[in-house]
Amino acid sequence: MTIREPSYHTDRVVLGERLPLATPLSVILDLSERCNFRCSYCFRSGEKDASWSFAAAGELMSPEVFEKAARQLQDFPQKLKLISLSGHGEPLCNPHLVDMVRLLKQLDVAERIDMHTNASLLTEDNAARIAQAGFSRIVVSLQGLDAAAYQRTCRTNIDFQRFCNHLKLMYETKAEDLKIHIKIADAAFGNEAVQEGKRRFYELFDGIADSIFVESVVPLWQNIDVKADKNVNKYAYECGKVDYCPLVFYKMFVAPDGGIYPCTSLPPPMSLGNIHDTTLQLAWNSRQRLDFLKEHLRLTRYRHSSCKECFVPFNTVTGSGDILDPYKDGILERLEEISNDV
Repeated sequence: MTIREPSYHTDRVVLGERLPLATPLSVILDLSERCNFRCSYCFRSGEKDASWSFAAAGELMSPEVFEKAARQLQDFPQKLKLISLSGHGEPLCNPHLVDMVRLLKQLDVAERIDMHTNASLLTEDNAARIAQAGFSRIVVSLQGLDAAAYQRTCRTNIDFQRFCNHLKLMYETKAEDLKIHIKIADAAFGNEAVQEGKRRFYELFDGIADSIFVESVVPLWQNIDVKADKNVNKYAYECGKVDYCPLVFYKMFVAPDGGIYPCTSLPPPMSLGNIHDTTLQLAWNSRQRLDFLKEHLRLTRYRHSSCKECFVPFNTVTGSGDILDPYKDGILERLEEISNDV
């Protein structure tokens, strides 16, 4: 039977004891700001702020930008824990995806390579190639349990049976070390009772994934009209209010045009430059980023509008090891010491 568990990795460190980090634990290389869906709960369903230039333009990361960013990851003193190839769009929209994964494997800059996808662009021709490209994990996000649900939520027509067949093909042809996770949000069940929706979900996808899970829909950024319990995140973890965002302390985001940002929030709280003008390691160790981290620990980050309305800190907490509140004074002291040397 397929395991029923959330999609996050469980081999996590007690973050507060290790900060600040010389090497990010995770870097997102955003292959695509283009998406073939227009999901009702997504920022793409409404008008996009023109200041989100890379998101609004629907750009794809070119092989040249990707290779430059990937090679810059070799500058860090340690290997990354994770590279994610999913940003705000659908990575399967990028026709160079397989070659990009193979390059990362060749460079050996991360322990794991992940991708989140709606999987609707899988075909009989590409399913096996993607499954054998070199990913460590592929997370498939479902938007419903039939074609009508996809039309209602994503404004997209799909052949749901063919879609399921392609998922099955990817699973059956996957590399031995690839793990495939399929998830769905409880809101995707529509008017159907949640328990009945869960039963159908488990029945349909048990046996064609390594793990499956039902998440809760929660808002991530401002201007997304989703009501949620602010004490329980999408993984059903009860963490209450989180003052200190863990994500910016261990992650970095690279947009399709090479722009470097401290997180995935839209609009971004700030730019850390571009890989064409600086390097990822220099951006990671820059005074600008260190000052931004200190703002978080002093709770002055709320002067950034994107931080003020952001739900990401709440939803990146997957256990007590992600909560920085008890460690804030020690982290701030160590950051001050580093800042004096920058």
